[in-house]
Amino acid sequence: MDISYSYDYQFRLIVVGDSTVGKSSLLRTFCDGIFSLDPDPTVGVDFHVRIVEVKPGIKVKLQLWDTAGQERFRSITRAYYRNSVGVLLIYDTTNYVSFTHVTSWLNDARQQIEPYHCVFLLVGTKIDRESERQVSTEEGKAFADFHNISFIETSSKSALYVQEAFALIAREIYDLLIEGRIHVQKGWDGVKAGPNVAAPAQNQPIDVTQNNQNHRSGCCESFKLALGIKHILAFVAARNKLIRNDSGIFRYMSSIINQDNVDPHHIMSIIDGYRCSQTLFTAVGLKLFDHLTKEELLLEELANKLNLPHLPALERFLNACIALKLIQLDKTNKKYSNTQSSNKYLVSKSPDTLTGYIGHNSQSSYLLWTKLPNAIHENAPQWQKTFNTIHGEEFTFDSFYRDENTEALFMSAMHGLGLTCFPAVVASIDNFQQFKTFCDIGGATGCLAITACKANPNLQAIIFDLPRIEKHAVQYINQTSADIRNRIIFQSGDFFRDPLPRADLFTLGRILHDWNDEKCQILVEKIYRALPEMNGAILIAEKLLVEDKSGPVTANMQDLNMLVATAGRERTCPEYKELLEKVGFKNIKCFWTGTYLDAIIGYKSN
Repeated sequence: MDISYSYDYQFRLIVVGDSTVGKSSLLRTFCDGIFSLDPDPTVGVDFHVRIVEVKPGIKVKLQLWDTAGQERFRSITRAYYRNSVGVLLIYDTTNYVSFTHVTSWLNDARQQIEPYHCVFLLVGTKIDRESERQVSTEEGKAFADFHNISFIETSSKSALYVQEAFALIAREIYDLLIEGRIHVQKGWDGVKAGPNVAAPAQNQPIDVTQNNQNHRSGCCESFKLALGIKHILAFVAARNKLIRNDSGIFRYMSSIINQDNVDPHHIMSIIDGYRCSQTLFTAVGLKLFDHLTKEELLLEELANKLNLPHLPALERFLNACIALKLIQLDKTNKKYSNTQSSNKYLVSKSPDTLTGYIGHNSQSSYLLWTKLPNAIHENAPQWQKTFNTIHGEEFTFDSFYRDENTEALFMSAMHGLGLTCFPAVVASIDNFQQFKTFCDIGGATGCLAITACKANPNLQAIIFDLPRIEKHAVQYINQTSADIRNRIIFQSGDFFRDPLPRADLFTLGRILHDWNDEKCQILVEKIYRALPEMNGAILIAEKLLVEDKSGPVTANMQDLNMLVATAGRERTCPEYKELLEKVGFKNIKCFWTGTYLDAIIGYKSN
């Protein structure tokens, strides 16, 4: 038997990421054992093959598609998502911007990938250049944990953890086969049965119990393809741009990489973004996920529970929710159920629920954003124009607390968002155990205080916020264990007007972005004076903009949210450093956590 045909299964993987992050070097090291300091840039797509052993006696042929990272090739890349069962998301640990772009690559893949089950692996490259590192291991891990994907760091130059990366994603796909969550499907190349396995019926799980003992060792093949949008137009000799028109072997088609061939997908996804948001808002408002977390339901049963009389309209709505991966349908029994992420984040009684954050966005932020043109013209928040609220010219949180319902919803929103971010923020602090007393300024429900007390068993925490917030904080604190709630107290006060408590660590979680620079300066100076001379520190949790303020997108969107909602803005790491240094803080560091909040810490003494 030819060695290239001795395998049990074939997995098709796509490798994506910005240009120059090391995708091609990673693949050449893995497949050929060759590393080049100056590899040629990928034109279109490169194709590699390598056979690996995922379990004793079980060999898998990996089809590896190496994509160009330039924007003009994104349309070609998207055509290859659809037939892939795995995606390697690559960033350069020495280039922070490439890390901020991983979210875009991940979202792009999730929008295009078929079928619904796909394995993602986050891969940091170039760890041999430790002195140039801009993205910490902790940041990479936090991002992967947040998105529930696997993570590994590698060095193509030293071949460190390269084999392990591909073995990791191959084993994860194989495990999904065992669980029956991935199937061979007609017209889909993501997973195929190899020559050593009897081909299963279409849309049926592969029988992974077979074990052919006549396997030989793996092999590696590599050749380069240039791809058209609809089909393979030609093979490309990319390195020397060789054109062989008559032989039928190679033909260079410059039109497929013409920069004028601009894909509208990016623009269309932005245009249609509100549709996805409104679908989610409606599903939460209907309590769809609350019903489906209790039991699987038929269409008719769900219509009865939701009190919706028109089955065709409901079915169309549910189809959209399935497409957005919010729910799933068992095609055998025709019953609907929640996905794992929906059970965790979209059920109102879940401890990790984001329904409050969704409610705040649907009932407040969504409407405020309709006044974005006004906010740009006036450079002012738009609460009064949007909700006919009456308040002075200066922004105050009375805008958020229009009534008890909106106040409770806002508290739930901040608590839910905090649960997704604060563990990574606290984990970014070196020697967190050194702090004994902790004060969270504007601490709301106590989410950050609770997280801090879980991380430091000796910590005593104070939540410092307005008197009207105490009832909300007590409600959430009482849901924790006795060990946690006995170490947290609430102290009423206005952090601009009233004296601050004494503590050796003050935190500001999503506070400074609400205020202009002058107000921020007043607050951090007040904290500086309240800290002890030795071992005192300030921790700020905000989403950081990169230095030129061109990203990440989540930070830019939050910055516009501050424009329509508050008097504040998002800032860069240098801007926070300047703010803190002006009042005397030293040894200031920024940490990108990979979540919706990053961390900035400064110390009163060196």
